[in-house]
Amino acid sequence: MLLGEKHGGLGLGFLDLALLCEESGRALLPAPLVETAVVLPLALDAGSAAQCERWLPRVATGDAVATAALAGRDGFPLPSGIDVRARREGAWFVLDGEALVVPFADVADVMLTATRVDDGDGIALFLVEPGDAGVSRQALPGLDPTIRTAAVRFGGVRLGRDRVIGEAGGGRPALERALRAANIALAFQAVGGAGRALEMAVEYAKVRQQFGKPIGSFQAIKHKCADMMVQYETRRAGACYAAWTIDAGAPDAEVAAAMAKAMCTEMFPYVAGAAIQVHGGIGFTWEHDLHFYFKRAKYLEFALGTPSQHREVVAATWLAKSSVEGDHR
Repeated sequence: MLLGEKHGGLGLGFLDLALLCEESGRALLPAPLVETAVVLPLALDAGSAAQCERWLPRVATGDAVATAALAGRDGFPLPSGIDVRARREGAWFVLDGEALVVPFADVADVMLTATRVDDGDGIALFLVEPGDAGVSRQALPGLDPTIRTAAVRFGGVRLGRDRVIGEAGGGRPALERALRAANIALAFQAVGGAGRALEMAVEYAKVRQQFGKPIGSFQAIKHKCADMMVQYETRRAGACYAAWTIDAGAPDAEVAAAMAKAMCTEMFPYVAGAAIQVHGGIGFTWEHDLHFYFKRAKYLEFALGTPSQHREVVAATWLAKSSVEGDHR
């Protein structure tokens, strides 16, 4: 949807894709949609014509699956969570380190990999293929059985200049742009999952009888469902605004993306947990679908950074802005 027509895409806006991400969250889609359809295309905005021709048409047809190997043990790529290092050796770059919780690394055809360059603060983005010598993947146990993750280790992986997106050491703007959109896309997946969990709770409250009445007629259940709806509607509004900032190129896109990721991925576990409580005993059984929604909610809460880490981004941005405005006064 984000790709231009010359690469076989539809040339639509980010909000269009965000709504698709919302529907994928409702269905608990077990696929790397965000990494393939959001992260890679936006990162390749800074790539060469040859890189775009190699990967984007294949992404458009569904023949190539991408993932993103971005964060290390910190779990948050920027500002300091990249653990993979790239050093220059003549015409080559040699990658060493590890990226954790890489989704669907076992089926990816290409991994967008963020590295530190020459032990400095510069960032380089590499297009790493699983068959490259020195790349190894180890499956990680996860709470959500619909999302397979792996630790990807880079042990002396030698790559040429043609694998670098843009300039080595100058990859931070492209990474930030891709991360902003990815965080909003994950927020929409959380909104979609929460919306479906809320629907399931309301539907059950209408048909489950207790003391001769539907449990939805009891004040405690009605209030719980109302609280779930307020959480859902307000967070969805924030996610929609954040998606608009991407299409509009608004200056507050970074803050809006961080706020959407923090709020929506906190809301989803609350709504999913409340929906389980509305269902009572059946909600805790393996036979019911709600446990999948709660597990997806916990995965999204920590993917690409926790809510508290994203709140730190918001706080730092506003403190810096307040400082500058104070100087002007």
